[in-house]
Amino acid sequence: MKGRQILDAVLIANEVVEDVRKKKDEGLVFKIDFEKAYDHVEWAFLDDVLGKKGFGFGWRRWIMGCLSSANFSILINGRPRGKFMASRGLRQGDPLSPFLFTIVVDVLSRLMEKAQELELIKGLVVGRESIEISHLAIRR
Repeated sequence: MKGRQILDAVLIANEVVEDVRKKKDEGLVFKIDFEKAYDHVEWAFLDDVLGKKGFGFGWRRWIMGCLSSANFSILINGRPRGKFMASRGLRQGDPLSPFLFTIVVDVLSRLMEKAQELELIKGLVVGRESIEISHLAIRR
């Protein structure tokens, strides 16, 4: 299903660009590559967002503990040797990372929706049904 969603979003984006070109309209397409973005999330911001979404203090403290106390060991001949503290907590690939990053990206999506509602930005109107597209999110 995920592959289908990515394909749908890519097709929609291409359709928007082609429709704007055919109409000789003006518009702006802004693409953000989130591939390494998780490594740059401010943990205090994430904690604030979790609080505003109703996550309890205990749960937030547990998450922040995971982010701030991650450490690693090196296996030598199959036995762990030494401990090294991570510089940025959880990394991409950790099972908790996609969940937390989705919460952060949701804030960006809501900001885009609010900007459209306040008419600070306008989506591109495309297709026979005149659908307004302001933003698409694709997560791989």
